[in-house]
Amino acid sequence: MRRGKIMNVAMVGVGGFGAYRRARMRETGLFRIVAAYDINKTALEQCREEDGAKPADSYEALLKTPAIEAVFISTGAKFHASQAMAAMRRGLHVFIEKPLCATQREMRELISLQKKTGVVAGCGHADHAHDAASLMIKRMIDRGDFGKIATFEKTTAHSGGLRI
Repeated sequence: MRRGKIMNVAMVGVGGFGAYRRARMRETGLFRIVAAYDINKTALEQCREEDGAKPADSYEALLKTPAIEAVFISTGAKFHASQAMAAMRRGLHVFIEKPLCATQREMRELISLQKKTGVVAGCGHADHAHDAASLMIKRMIDRGDFGKIATFEKTTAHSGGLRI
């Protein structure tokens, strides 16, 4: 994998957390999303407009896009393993939105394939450092509202839409 240059990538799952991920990728200036796929055609069109990504008709077509070096996967967990392994078999690096896989078996298979192919495989999450609560806390810390801070930890949870 090249360092210090813009990497041409493809992305599957460009709406929801994928849209957040795309915005963070744009901020870094390190990635060019050249192709995208999503079952949500509205999100796919938005990605085309915002990132200049060529819409693919299927995930399989996405993987055949010339000049891509990596695939960012921001779909449901049940798709992570199959999508990542398909990309890895083509020699593409992968970044998978958490969770890595839906089962331990899938995780073991993915790790085994990564070792065989030698591609870079990473897993993370759409960071929440830029949400309203985090930005407010940052302003308060910067103002000195809490005195000298030795350490800071933030935990984020989601109710899955549950309203009480």
